[in-house]
Amino acid sequence: YREIRSVREERVFFEKMAYTDAMTGANNRARYIKDVENFPAKNGVVVVQADTDRLKYINDSFGHFAGDRAIIDTYEVLNKNFAHIGKVYRAGGDEFTAIIENTDKETINAIVEEVRKEVSLIDKEREYDFSISMGMAEYDASLDKDLYSTALRADKEMYEDKKRLRDKLTDKG
Repeated sequence: YREIRSVREERVFFEKMAYTDAMTGANNRARYIKDVENFPAKNGVVVVQADTDRLKYINDSFGHFAGDRAIIDTYEVLNKNFAHIGKVYRAGGDEFTAIIENTDKETINAIVEEVRKEVSLIDKEREYDFSISMGMAEYDASLDKDLYSTALRADKEMYEDKKRLRDKLTDKG
């Protein structure tokens, strides 16, 4: 019995390691890919894409520890606000994805506004400008062949949000 239990515990441990981002504790890209491939694309599913703004500037001007802190801050604010209605993933680098189902867009819009308020508060505590860009898209069978397509539309919206930073000088630093 102990051997079976030990093998089971090891399997759970290694699976958690395989699907968890070491720095943030977020679901990682491998988990994202597995979940998206097994997730039935259907109406009512919303994908939120988010990205830490100016990460290269933060790393170059304040060091990689500050850059890591910005990534962790991004994950923590997203997870705090979206984990109760969906799953949050660190898709890579400073990019995050939340997959949400069975939640109306008004609720998600309200959560996005709450995230923006919390990001503003975090910004006041950091020595560098901290912000995140976000975009969202709801699965639409007439536009999307799968959730990857939905994520691409959310990504385009996120990059539209990011345009607000162009030509803006940093306030701090």
